[in-house]
Amino acid sequence: SVFICPLIVNRNPKVFPEPDKFNPERENLDLTNSGKDQTCIPFGYGPRQCQGQYYAEISTKIALICLLRRFSFKVADGEPEIHPEVHVFTRPSREIKFVIMKREKIIGEEILVSRPQ
Repeated sequence: SVFICPLIVNRNPKVFPEPDKFNPERENLDLTNSGKDQTCIPFGYGPRQCQGQYYAEISTKIALICLLRRFSFKVADGEPEIHPEVHVFTRPSREIKFVIMKREKIIGEEILVSRPQ
């Protein structure tokens, strides 16, 4: 058996400079013509790629949109730095305390179309 840990592969400094730094633009890298298109493999790659990838991605986006429209989140003041732990699933090394604040106005509410009566 071969076990490939996506956390380690996705933090390769030869492919991703400053791999431990949060950088959302990293998702926009075009690696397809560089021979490095298999460096980010959260759902595997090739014929044995996770069949639930599309469902997982869409479900996660919908859940995040629903939460972020109604609440704002921040890590509680005084919380020490968080480090990932490598297991079968990547998880933080300890509990993370968040402050969750209800938004006064739901984001995007003005673009919701009312249903006809």
